[in-house]
Amino acid sequence: MTRPWGWPTSWKENKQMTRSAAVLDQRTIVAAREAFLRDGTESSELREATLVAWRRSRAAGVDANAAPVAVDPGPVPDSALLRAVTPVGTTLMRQLDGTEAAMMVTDREARIVGRWIADSGMQRRLDSMAVLPGAVFEEAKVGSTGLGSVLEDGQITVIEGAEHYNCAFDAVTAVGAPIVHPGTGQIEGVVDLVGLTGSPTKMMGAIVERAAKEMGERLISGYAAEDRALLDAFLRTDRRGVRRPVLAINHRMLMSNRMASALPGLQTHEVLWERAQQALADGCEILDLGIPAMTERRAQLRPVHDGGLLVGCILHLGSQRPSGPAAARRRSVKRPSDLTARVLDKLPGTSLLWQAAVTDVVRAITLRERVLLTGAAGVGKSVLAATVAQLDSATGDVRPVPAVEFIRAPELWAGMDVMLVEQMEQLGAADAHSFSQRIVRDGHKAPVIGILRTDGTTPVDPSVAAAFDRVVDLAPLDHRPEDIGPVASSLVDQMRPGVRISPETLSTIARRPWRGNVTQLRHALQIALDRTEGTLLRSEHLPPATDARPAPRSLTYLERIERDAILALLDAAQGNKKQVALTLGVSRATLYRKLASLGID
Repeated sequence: MTRPWGWPTSWKENKQMTRSAAVLDQRTIVAAREAFLRDGTESSELREATLVAWRRSRAAGVDANAAPVAVDPGPVPDSALLRAVTPVGTTLMRQLDGTEAAMMVTDREARIVGRWIADSGMQRRLDSMAVLPGAVFEEAKVGSTGLGSVLEDGQITVIEGAEHYNCAFDAVTAVGAPIVHPGTGQIEGVVDLVGLTGSPTKMMGAIVERAAKEMGERLISGYAAEDRALLDAFLRTDRRGVRRPVLAINHRMLMSNRMASALPGLQTHEVLWERAQQALADGCEILDLGIPAMTERRAQLRPVHDGGLLVGCILHLGSQRPSGPAAARRRSVKRPSDLTARVLDKLPGTSLLWQAAVTDVVRAITLRERVLLTGAAGVGKSVLAATVAQLDSATGDVRPVPAVEFIRAPELWAGMDVMLVEQMEQLGAADAHSFSQRIVRDGHKAPVIGILRTDGTTPVDPSVAAAFDRVVDLAPLDHRPEDIGPVASSLVDQMRPGVRISPETLSTIARRPWRGNVTQLRHALQIALDRTEGTLLRSEHLPPATDARPAPRSLTYLERIERDAILALLDAAQGNKKQVALTLGVSRATLYRKLASLGID
């Protein structure tokens, strides 16, 4: 039978000689381990990786002399990981038939989800060590192994015989490698190749590295071709044109964008797919979703085919477009580029996210559309909306109207070039429905800019979002690092003309996290100005950072998003860094390095 790549054909014949040469080294390691367990002595003859794993195991309180017991045994459920690794493990063990070798695979929580063994003697040996499917081999529970230690280190790990922290595993050599998802870069599990002590670790490393790579590739290619075709159609629809609720459905899955995921009263997957199938069979292009809270209950129904085979369909909620007077007004609109340049010249900010938001709002107003401007408190929604409305208005007279008052006072719309509606987050469910009905009915009178404060996690009420032609989300200031300096300088000019910020201070300000956005920045600058006697604002005038220490350098846009995500996870886990590391799919050591680089205490 053909051996796998890299495995010597004479391995079994030379096995005894290889083990004999390794016995002396194993005796040295055993003595070093005994000294380490007795009084913490660390031998210089040991590999640094072995010592690091031993330190972690001792710190976790692992008993190095305990008999192996299956930790947290439980059933192994079907999963994408198990389906991806099974063909690889089965094929490899078939090629190694008759050799004293075995392969285990764990998930990201160190639970063994698969075990393949080429020899009955090795099976008995592993059973006696409690290396069983369903058992958890986390390093903090069983000590260093080719399973748990790989999750801690995030790289290929070799543990030969007595290099295991628990002497119960001395009879085997293990080489483990992380299984990395090619699409996300996250560690999804570990593959561990095991042989008797003295086995050729270089050859084992070559095999396990190749197995881990193939398993990772199978993770991303494990979807059926028809599911991938439906996913592609969903992404194309969601990215094109005005943002609307979009659903993609077949008999296996239901996908939705953010707006569709919050639709109230949406029918179950099975019922929705059955109705969609019936509508397609009847040749219908429109499907009534039957959602009472929605002003527009019907969805465009578009079948998705792959190679002539129906693989699912897309449900795209449309909108009621203004007609009549609105259509006539669109023929005499201003040039969006001119108004965009005037807004960008009037307001500070140079980032791509800021420019894109300004462009989208201006385009909506010049096309006499209704635009909903969302974002966290203090990101500049009201300032942007008011500036666009004033520059677009013939008289420059713009009066922001609270959303609740707007519902109850129809005469407010009279004579307005642009209607500015704020405090939309204060609308209750009934008021939101009334607002949507009125704005759809009377939207042709003038373009509307709605201002809605969001927290970044709660989706926009679909009945409100559907009443607008487009939704523009204004990113937090932390996600627009290029804007922090210009915004800070502009605020200082407004608060105390003649004072400027030193370049070093601007650099310090840019490195700080501003989770309170412009509001927090303005407050910090006001304190600094109160401490400034001359015309130059310096770093020592700034108040200390309150929510996190400044990063050691200016963070990029992606790093700031990464920092915010980690901070949110730390808050949710109440500071439990181990749980956060498991959620992120990285080792604790990697998480600590990331926290330091991002300036997170």
